[in-house]
Amino acid sequence: MANDKISVVIICRDAAVTIEKVIASSFQISDDVLVIDSGSIDGTQEKVKATGASLVETVWQGYGATKNYGNTLAKHNWIFSLDADEYIDAELALEVNKLTLEDSTASYTTRRINYLGNHAIRFGEWGKGSGLVHRLFNRTNASWDTSPVHEKLLFNTEGAVHRLGGSLHHYTSPDIEAYQRKLNKYATLMAEKYRLKGKKATPFKRLLSPLFNFTQNYVFKGGFLDGKDGWRIARAHARYTFLKYQLLHGAKA
Repeated sequence: MANDKISVVIICRDAAVTIEKVIASSFQISDDVLVIDSGSIDGTQEKVKATGASLVETVWQGYGATKNYGNTLAKHNWIFSLDADEYIDAELALEVNKLTLEDSTASYTTRRINYLGNHAIRFGEWGKGSGLVHRLFNRTNASWDTSPVHEKLLFNTEGAVHRLGGSLHHYTSPDIEAYQRKLNKYATLMAEKYRLKGKKATPFKRLLSPLFNFTQNYVFKGGFLDGKDGWRIARAHARYTFLKYQLLHGAKA
C-alpha cells in the first residue's frame, strides 16, 4: 500500500522511452505522482497522461528550480524526487511505505545503481554514483539549490539523515555515444557553474586534469573491473573533464 504522506515529483524532457516504467515504479509509494515536462517533442506527454500521473508542462528553469517548482504543486509536503530515468525497486518501495514521517527535519537517502544499456556498472565514476543519494525530504524544510548542474538539497534545519534499503536503478544512457552527448551538455553547464564561482581554467588543469580523471576512474576506482564499458566510461569522463575546462577557458577569454 502506498504511503499517503508522500508525493513523487519527476522532471523530464523527451523521456518517452523510460517514463512509463518510472511512473509505474512511483505508484508503488504514492498516489500523487507529478511529471514536470519541459518541452518534450517525442510523445512523452501522451505516455504520461495514459498512466494516470499528473502532467505539468512548463519552461525549463534549470534542474534545481524546475524541481522546486514541481514540489510546490505536490499534494503532500513529503517529496520523493526522481529523474526520468530512475526506477524504484520493490525493496525500496517497501521501506518507504513503512515510514511514519513524523519528523519534518529528517531526510532519507538510498543506494543508486547506474546502468549503461542493461549493464550495471559497479566501479569507476559510476561506482561512486552507486553510492547514497538524497531523494526523500519535507518541502517545508528543504529545497534544491539552483546550480546549473549537479544540484543538491539545502536544509533550513539540519535533521537526521536515514538510509533506506533497496535501490534506485538509474538507466543513464542506452549506449556510450548517447552518454557522451549528455556529458557534452553537462560540460557546458559545469563551465558556467565554475565561472560563477570564480574558478579559473589554468593550463595545468586543462592539460593534466583529463589524464588524472581517467587514471583515477579506470585504475584507482577500479573501472577496469567493468571491462569494456569501464574503459569507455572512463574515457568519456576524461573527455568531459577536458571539455569543461576548455569551455571555462573560453568564457574567461
